[in-house]
Amino acid sequence: MPDEDALTVRRLRLISALLVLAAVGVSALALLLAAGWADPPTAPRLVLSTGSPADLPLASLTVPPQDESYAWAALPLADLTAPITLQAEAAFGGEQSVWGFWFLPPGRALPTRIMIHPAGSYSLSDALPPDWTPFLHIRPASNRLYLHVTTEGRAELRVNGELAAGFDLGVFEDWRGGIVFDRASPPVWRFIQVNGS
Repeated sequence: MPDEDALTVRRLRLISALLVLAAVGVSALALLLAAGWADPPTAPRLVLSTGSPADLPLASLTVPPQDESYAWAALPLADLTAPITLQAEAAFGGEQSVWGFWFLPPGRALPTRIMIHPAGSYSLSDALPPDWTPFLHIRPASNRLYLHVTTEGRAELRVNGELAAGFDLGVFEDWRGGIVFDRASPPVWRFIQVNGS
């Protein structure tokens, strides 16, 4: 009997030690997450923070007739080098209220559009019509769009904090770009932010 009691005591001590280690590990992870350890990267310098594309100049783009229903606002990207981070948040203004970012590298004729659709899909395309990909995390109301481009031209698109796509955007040098949205049912903007180097 005494051997069984000693064994039970050892097991209880082992279980207690494991519980203490688990509690310390969970606390350390919580502290790291609170400090931003899992946050996506953001370029170091805030270049622009605005509440609406109405505060931005219109872009002079040659676009095909299918794209003339979009408004193209320019962001101050020309003097930036990567890494850059674009963020915007807006609520859809209707069933066709697409919105997002656009980019035009030097020598390209058509801009690449990175847009979200109220039906729950996104597009990374310069094709007409856009090629839509379903994405579970797009909400019917307000959404936050995040795009980060590294110095190597690797881009990461997040919608509402969830990774939607990683893709090669190309080396970011002398690019033009900005905000694109449907004129007929514009979104209700919360904020637009540009960070660069």
